[in-house]
Amino acid sequence: MGSTFAQGAFGKLYKLGTYNGEDVAIKLLEKPKNDLERAHLMEQAFQQEVMMLARLKHLNIVCFNGASRKPMVWCIVTEYAKGGSMRQFLARRQNRSVPLKLVVKQALDVARGIEYVHDLNLIHRDLKSDNLLIVADKSIKIADFGVARIEVQTEGMTPVEHTAGWLRKCLVL
Repeated sequence: MGSTFAQGAFGKLYKLGTYNGEDVAIKLLEKPKNDLERAHLMEQAFQQEVMMLARLKHLNIVCFNGASRKPMVWCIVTEYAKGGSMRQFLARRQNRSVPLKLVVKQALDVARGIEYVHDLNLIHRDLKSDNLLIVADKSIKIADFGVARIEVQTEGMTPVEHTAGWLRKCLVL
């Protein structure tokens, strides 16, 4: 396992590692020792994400390699996106415009990935630039299915699960 390169909710750490000679992203979740409610929520999210990723096989969805659930540390292993997230990509550009051809290609990548997810009656629920990963050929892969849900009845789902800052930004646009 290599160094940490990102951090998310639930104290998640993403680490770069190697699995079968390939670079991979390793998402580590440390189970809280003294907070049973939080530990239960984390366990549910972990199981759900593993089940979702194991089911998803598409060019524009991050590839699932495996998972492990040891007593205090759980991990999910996926392909490593060398280009980082869309947020990092845009930050590196420092307000320089992105070529239109690339914008259209990447928008279509996201649309194809989400269409595939929706065709399986799944909803991502946290689609944002941090969860859009760029691979070597600059194509996009959708990641982080920790809050995804199976679409049974939208009435039974909680309406807000995504990052509030992104919701506010979308509403302003």
